[in-house]
Amino acid sequence: MMRLLRQRACGDRENTARLEAALEAFGQAVRTATAPRLSWWARRRAVQAG
Repeated sequence: MMRLLRQRACGDRENTARLEAALEAFGQAVRTATAPRLSWWARRRAVQAG
């Protein structure tokens, strides 16, 4: 019985880690998609500078 509980606890931690990684990736995608776009002038200056 204890062995089964330990296996479940380990599986829960792995699932939690996967979920946290997926949520972080999703959050980054949302931030990228909703970030305000640079103005034409700012994009032009960035290309010239770099």
